[in-house]
Amino acid sequence: MGKSVLAKKGETQISLKDFTGRKESLSKEDLEGKEIFQYINDERILRVLFEHKIFKLRDIQKKAIEKGLFFRKSFLVSAPSGSGKTLIGELCAITNIFQKFGKSVYLVPFKALATEKYFHFKRSYERFGIKVELSIGDYDIDDKKLSKAQILITTYEKLDSILRNFHDKEWIQEISTVIIDEIHTIGESDRGPRLESLIVRLNEFLQHPQIIGLSATIANPEILNSWLSSLGNNSILIKSDERPVPLHYKIEVTQNKDSTIRKIIKKTLDDKGQVLIFLRSRKATHQLANKLRNLAKKYLEDSELALCKNIQKSLSKIRGFNVDLNNVIDYGIAFHHAGLLPKERKYVEDSFRKKIVKIICCTTTLSAGINTPARVVILKDFKKYVTSGYNITNFSGFYENGDGFSYFKPFSANETFQILGRAGRPGLDAVGYGYILVNDIEEKMWLEDHYFGQCHDNKRIPKYNNLSSGLNKVNTLKEQVLLRIYEENGITLDKLKNFFERTFFWFGIADRMKKHKIPI
Repeated sequence: MGKSVLAKKGETQISLKDFTGRKESLSKEDLEGKEIFQYINDERILRVLFEHKIFKLRDIQKKAIEKGLFFRKSFLVSAPSGSGKTLIGELCAITNIFQKFGKSVYLVPFKALATEKYFHFKRSYERFGIKVELSIGDYDIDDKKLSKAQILITTYEKLDSILRNFHDKEWIQEISTVIIDEIHTIGESDRGPRLESLIVRLNEFLQHPQIIGLSATIANPEILNSWLSSLGNNSILIKSDERPVPLHYKIEVTQNKDSTIRKIIKKTLDDKGQVLIFLRSRKATHQLANKLRNLAKKYLEDSELALCKNIQKSLSKIRGFNVDLNNVIDYGIAFHHAGLLPKERKYVEDSFRKKIVKIICCTTTLSAGINTPARVVILKDFKKYVTSGYNITNFSGFYENGDGFSYFKPFSANETFQILGRAGRPGLDAVGYGYILVNDIEEKMWLEDHYFGQCHDNKRIPKYNNLSSGLNKVNTLKEQVLLRIYEENGITLDKLKNFFERTFFWFGIADRMKKHKIPI
């Protein structure tokens, strides 16, 4: 490790020159009493934190450490975006490796988020001898590399596949810690059931590993935490509604959404801020970025214009590059969705963080955990999709669209606040603004009723949804039964029954029956 140059409690400065090659020092005031040393004493971790200008831990981070984060305790952390919960998972993964407890797996819902986490861990910790690997559909690795990885960054679906194909490999049993980012995804109908099944199977394979679940704010984190505890490793719940950067919610009634978006952009860019605009489809992100490109270009300085031109040239060298992206990024605007190549997404994200790109038109892939310095987030339409009543067999979750024949399915309250929570990132902005655009006063009233509670000091208070299992649909349940039969040759009915009795789906049913005193 070499000579330590980290400050002791009585010293006034910490020099980072020997560690980072930068002539930089941190004053006593920067460290605000150096309370951080009471919680973290590993020089390597402190070094990384200081480089990222983290000199003080937040309350939820201190609470997790006090309750046993570094001593193999499992946690569910439910807190708003930007509250610092991701660092809890990072500290746990790295500390366990340094203490030789075993491998760590960091699970995320999207490939874009997995790629971001991979580069973060690689840049921060590989110099200390930690082997970091990424396994996603676009960036696959062989079993030999998987076996050597100390931190594996992957998606829910990919780890599910790894367990099926490599379950008999010794390195699987070396996994001691599983960090599940965006664990509230378990309530989604598409990828939720896969995650739910994966959590049950991980407990079977690894014999009750340490699980760190990181969740956006939900209405009922207690029941999710109770279910995690029921799988065999008692889980500690940490919940918070505090955001380090205040976020103001605004509902804008407009008959011309594109015009309103332009007004919000002008106001934000005039004040040197940045904007994320969330749209329903990939095609819509392309179209809006093209419409706004001339507006964005007006706010580029000559040096930024030159940098955008260089980014455009770099993108054009990528095999199979997206022509539409190449046509707008030199204007200081971009779009982001799962259809872009990993390199393209990284260029967009990095350029936005560096404040070269001022606006991103995106789908919900950018709503989950990716750190983007947006002062303003705009949700152009709270309706996920609109369809004729003739196309709907189950009207649960649908609402009349006001025209007498069509229905819409909205983003859930949890999804909506996850999107708007991208605004106001710590260390980047002092305040954030989340806009939802609506067509008329009726839509505004619907939003206020479904998404917000009573105002407090003229501020709208979010009203979150309860989290429930995505297995609550017959066809989804059938699919999971067939998968389980396929995964385990010769599985008996009793074993199948035992597996599903351990799911969050069954736990919720049992909990409701218990409350109503119905025998199970």
